[in-house]
Amino acid sequence: MRASDHALCVFSALHARSGVRSVRRLELGRVAKTVFGSIAAMGERLLLGVLACSIVVAPAVAIDRSETSLDTLFGRARELSGHGSTRRTIDRQYDAEAIAVRDRETGVGVRVERLAGQGDRGWITEDARGVEEWIGFERRPAREVLRARFAPENAAGVRVVSRTIELLDDDGVPRVRMAPPWLIDARGRRVEVAVAVEGCTFDDDVRAPFGRAPIASDGDCTLALSWEGRDVVYPIVVDPIWSATDSLATPRREMAIGVLDDGSVLVAGGITSAALDTFAATASAERFDPESETFAAAADMPTGRGHPWFVSLADGRLLVGGGAGSGSMPATVAGAVTFDGVTGAWTATMPPRVSRVWAEAALLDDGSVLVVAGKPDLYFGRSSLASAERYDPAANTWTDAGTLDEERYGNFVLARLPDGRVLAAGGWHSPGADLTRTSAEIYDPDTNDWTPTGSLTTSRSTGLFGVVGGRVVVGGGSTGAVSGTTNVASTEVFDPSMGTWTTRGDISAPVDYRTNGGLVWGDGSFVAPAGIGVRGLYSERYDPVAGTWENGCDPSRTYLVAVGAVRLRDGRALVVGGLDGTGLRTDAWLSGEEPAACDDGNPCTTDACGAEGCAFTERSGSCDDDDACTTSDTCSAGVCSGTLDPSCSDAGSVPLPDSGARDEDAGASDPDAAAVSLDAAAVGPDATTSVAPSSDGCACRVGARAGSKAPLALGALMVLAAWISSRRSSRR
Repeated sequence: MRASDHALCVFSALHARSGVRSVRRLELGRVAKTVFGSIAAMGERLLLGVLACSIVVAPAVAIDRSETSLDTLFGRARELSGHGSTRRTIDRQYDAEAIAVRDRETGVGVRVERLAGQGDRGWITEDARGVEEWIGFERRPAREVLRARFAPENAAGVRVVSRTIELLDDDGVPRVRMAPPWLIDARGRRVEVAVAVEGCTFDDDVRAPFGRAPIASDGDCTLALSWEGRDVVYPIVVDPIWSATDSLATPRREMAIGVLDDGSVLVAGGITSAALDTFAATASAERFDPESETFAAAADMPTGRGHPWFVSLADGRLLVGGGAGSGSMPATVAGAVTFDGVTGAWTATMPPRVSRVWAEAALLDDGSVLVVAGKPDLYFGRSSLASAERYDPAANTWTDAGTLDEERYGNFVLARLPDGRVLAAGGWHSPGADLTRTSAEIYDPDTNDWTPTGSLTTSRSTGLFGVVGGRVVVGGGSTGAVSGTTNVASTEVFDPSMGTWTTRGDISAPVDYRTNGGLVWGDGSFVAPAGIGVRGLYSERYDPVAGTWENGCDPSRTYLVAVGAVRLRDGRALVVGGLDGTGLRTDAWLSGEEPAACDDGNPCTTDACGAEGCAFTERSGSCDDDDACTTSDTCSAGVCSGTLDPSCSDAGSVPLPDSGARDEDAGASDPDAAAVSLDAAAVGPDATTSVAPSSDGCACRVGARAGSKAPLALGALMVLAAWISSRRSSRR
């Protein structure tokens, strides 16, 4: 075991004791890994790490056996189960014998026998997604299996794919499902549970069910959940959940996501652990249908991959490669696979030359894929990569794509420019201590070479980026050394024609740890999903003309980390999963439901994103009512108003707009109606009107002069009467 391994072990153990929130583990983990990695580089003895791990590792990587109880396991299991919101209403009912879950919109549902009687303890929890049943076993039972009968209700069919049970409507759309179940054992390990359905007919086709004729379910359905033959240490808690289908079935972060040939979206792999310094890679995949806004189970990847690189190919397949497996410091996953949206199957490609994690990939104009830099493993303090390679999907071959001027990893910018070249900028690098870069370079597909270009003004990694109007916008991220990073709010814009960066407006709060960069909108702006450091905000929209950001408010989240994000073919965007301050999310957010900006345009309210959404609080004090003829403007009961300025004295000729009225006799517009000259005396000695700026600044008003007793409304009526009179005179 490396000293850096022991360092992580020690850190994790102490961290588990301390109860520090999971998001803070990233920063502290970087410190520990760097410090102890340096000790390893200096040849220091491993004794400290070995002794420390032997003393405190059990509480960190597992649940302390001396404190293990079903209640403890249940609490840990709830932390891992994920949480989220849903756009559809699910009716839930449960009693001592059964659980019933039903989609209120379609009536499709299921009634399932309770499982708790087969274990030593049982719990029922519910949230916006559905109903979750937890079954605890103190010791190994004679058969490691749970059985229950379930009855579809108003369902056109049952589908069973990748340990997921789905109840379908007449159009093949899943409306209610049992998500892939798992258990947690005494070591704190999350273990997948096998699923079998017996006694009834069901569809096990891995192709997308949307639009396919459902297979009617004949017979009595029996569910069997089994973990026989698995490496499990008792006690354990098993966790099946019946839920809605408009959110992810499996909570995840740092996943692959891409649009397929039919316009649906595939979400694959990712990490199912909440702690940012621990990988629990999943092989599961789900498919999102933009029309019904629901998810369906897809075939599992051959291997779980956390933080893989990925690209949607020109032919509609999704290419996924690299990433890391499971564990505190797991190995990098070799090879790459493609998902075919027509067959629903995964196929291994010719393996890339280098296995990478924290790499980036981009689709080139000729349909080939550029995979850039990254790391050969997850160890901090170990060299990152400067190599790049290129994949030809038609020939299924990999070729060298040159060497970067500087190696880099960790959510650096990789953006295809309008002329087909690719910009790489920022990121981390490992010269012995992990630091952020300012350097940038451009890949030319025609020459297969990298050329340095203008550097960022601020070194950064894990920021947000998007190509807007032919220029690359980069915002936020973190800067400094792994041992002490600082989140930044600044924004820079790269001009490819000049090779220079220009600083623009700041993001409203420093943001770190993005996934997928940003999502360019049809109006030329782009929305950037939030990350560490953004509290109360879900996304920010960048205006390329003003060079400023506008934040959105979503009260259901405190912040999000490592979401999956992609643009749909209908112009909307989909953002899924991620991690917030309370754990992993299963949410699926659509741009059509974009959180509103907390700005009501009222100068007499203080606007903020609160626990229940945008909050507008009345304030007192001075304000500006945008009226040049008032002074001493103040807020009262949420309204800004002022006192008429005594020096306001404009009067005289008043131009009036063409009313569009036609002369009934001539059948044409009266050109003289565009402007009518009124004598001040015609509307009374005290009145004044004007629609053009005057010397004293009193513009666009119809009303009374200082000291006038005529109200504004009366003045307006008199002006109208004079205009009508002039019209009648002209017709005579």
